[in-house]
Amino acid sequence: RIASVMPEGHPLHDLHHLLMHHSAVPYYLFFASAHRKAKVEASLGDPRTSNLTCILGLSTARLKPSPYPRECAKCIAEERVDPGCPSYQIEHQLPTTWVCTRHGDVLSEGCVTCARSTLPGKLLCLPGYCTDPATHVVVPCTIIDDAERADVDWLAVQGARLITRYEDAPRDPLGAMRSAALKRFKRCGGLDGTALAAVIEQRFSSEILVRLGLRFRDDHDSARGWHWQLLSNSTRDRLKETAQCLIVLGALFDDVDAYLEAPAATIVPSENPAPAPAPESWTAG
Repeated sequence: RIASVMPEGHPLHDLHHLLMHHSAVPYYLFFASAHRKAKVEASLGDPRTSNLTCILGLSTARLKPSPYPRECAKCIAEERVDPGCPSYQIEHQLPTTWVCTRHGDVLSEGCVTCARSTLPGKLLCLPGYCTDPATHVVVPCTIIDDAERADVDWLAVQGARLITRYEDAPRDPLGAMRSAALKRFKRCGGLDGTALAAVIEQRFSSEILVRLGLRFRDDHDSARGWHWQLLSNSTRDRLKETAQCLIVLGALFDDVDAYLEAPAATIVPSENPAPAPAPESWTAG
């Protein structure tokens, strides 16, 4: 809708430019292969595209973005001074973000007077503007335990880095992570899923894994659960959940920047790569 009302020549008239530079789309596409990104970006640039939820795989994701816009009270106060009008921050709307990356405060979703939307029934709303400022009381988007606070902060910062460093992503992001995982957790020629699961549980609190819906339920889940499937050659070209990718990345590297600087991430695959081995060649251990 925004692109359609902008004049010819305006950057926001280009739907593809609008989505790739002024939305959370890069967050959802960061770990996709170059081939998958090209297909998705082509569909996003088509004005006839209507269902972004299905295109980005959100309809089947375990962790979905909040249906309500999130805001930080301190960011709003600063933007009222400069530039003079507050705006919703893209990084605040990511499904793995519950705190402000600048101030560390838990994000809010509307207020007790206006309900979840700051201006109910309006097509355009501004953060921090309430129908009754005298009774404005923010609604926290969540309650964070002390045990998961460090992980929540890490996810917020790294989610924002996926957007700012989208152009630096390798052609095969999951392939780079799989190479790193096999260097540390290789057994009988395949990935030792149990060992990787143990590192994930050591790196992240059980509270954050439960919040993300990624806790391992039993030994079989630890061996060939979501983490093993994520790095499987047979499913690597499918669009994966960013939350899962961030957790595996965090188990293998300190952060997104370290992942991008690792030698495996700089490898550019050939245009005609060899066929991927069958899933049966993987050994969970």
